[in-house]
Amino acid sequence: MKLKIAWDAGHGYNTAGKRTPDGEREWTFNDKVGRAFANEMAQYDGVELKRFDDATGKTDVPLKARTDGANAWKADYFISFHQNALSGKWGGHGGVETFVYTNPNAKSVALANAVQAAQVGAWGLRNRGVKRAN
Repeated sequence: MKLKIAWDAGHGYNTAGKRTPDGEREWTFNDKVGRAFANEMAQYDGVELKRFDDATGKTDVPLKARTDGANAWKADYFISFHQNALSGKWGGHGGVETFVYTNPNAKSVALANAVQAAQVGAWGLRNRGVKRAN
């Protein structure tokens, strides 16, 4: 049995407001992170990956369409990569946060905690915690 992981690179390339003050678009960075993740995971047996956004970034696929697709595919996990540009403003609002569904199962919480700890350790950024949202 394969572990099925659905993923996306967040908002599309042209989504309004999704860029840093110096013009880097969120999607460009998210896509690089997502592709690196997919390349790393491809090295493992028993893992199946499927991307649920527009791999060209030209279309901003709504979150509901991405999660509906992942659920229809019967993904074990859904990972959406985001580096929030916060409407193109620099500030002290940075940090790392990981989200899980509002009523997650224990495996999802354990994975979210592990991912959060690994990111905080690797990036050295402020720990904004594991949060729950729909």
